[in-house]
Amino acid sequence: MEPRGLKLIAGLAAACALASSPAAAGAAGYKELSARLLRSAETNAVKKIAVLEFSARGGAGKSDTEYAAEKIGLYLAGSKKTALIERALLARVLKETRLSSAAGGLAGEAGILKNMLSLDAVVTGSVFPDGEKLKVLARLIELKTGRVLLAAETEAERLPDDLFDGSFAGMEPFDAPFPDMPAQWNKPVPAAARDFFRDAVSDHKNQSCPDRKSLLAKLNAGLVDAKARYWAVKMKTPGFNLAGLTKNPGSEIADSGVKARFYKLLTAYFKDGASAPHNPEKISAVLDLMEMEKRVSDECGLY
Repeated sequence: MEPRGLKLIAGLAAACALASSPAAAGAAGYKELSARLLRSAETNAVKKIAVLEFSARGGAGKSDTEYAAEKIGLYLAGSKKTALIERALLARVLKETRLSSAAGGLAGEAGILKNMLSLDAVVTGSVFPDGEKLKVLARLIELKTGRVLLAAETEAERLPDDLFDGSFAGMEPFDAPFPDMPAQWNKPVPAAARDFFRDAVSDHKNQSCPDRKSLLAKLNAGLVDAKARYWAVKMKTPGFNLAGLTKNPGSEIADSGVKARFYKLLTAYFKDGASAPHNPEKISAVLDLMEMEKRVSDECGLY
């Protein structure tokens, strides 16, 4: 047999090995469990959900719990009735809020999730090892009442530690023809379609200090409402202590008019908590802006 044919067979063998791996075999359990969670969410008119970390019990590893949470989140995404909040954004918001809050535990986190991300319910649970398999117990919890809307379990194959240990590392790639991509796929995305706030923050590093401060002023003007909402919710988090901050909220805003508007909005949102929750995309933009402010402060002496 020609070398090219051997390479093709080797590649197909590797693909078959992965397709029949424990990860593929256990997908059905996660898919069925996620479908039950989604049906319960839709039945109870849950509009926004998120998947929290799962607890490792009885010798289960962190990789087991992370895989379970990610897999369930994968199958929960795409519903037209119930929106799934990205786990990366969820973790970021929780981390940022904990930095200035002495409150911990589930009660404090529930308030953060309900108020800051407008979540209606969360999915959490535990993972137990059972030989070469895993028992995954999941609960759908309504944040407003703390009521468990659904408790369900599934069995999934456990990922062996050496599944991707490089067993195929020495295998040459097979020479399968790769189809030509449509020409339009290689065209750059039009600048108008880019997210202004996201790209402005990521592109600022090579600018001069005056240019970066000017950019911060524009971003603060555009995000003043979202920033006021963010701080209103954060300041109402149980255990929050303003004395623990290194600077007062709003002190980083250079424009006096924008700063005055920020404090006016902050006061209104703080008094009326019902009006404070944000759009998750705006939360992400505010967090990016705050990171940029810190870098510019360190490098250019913003404050």
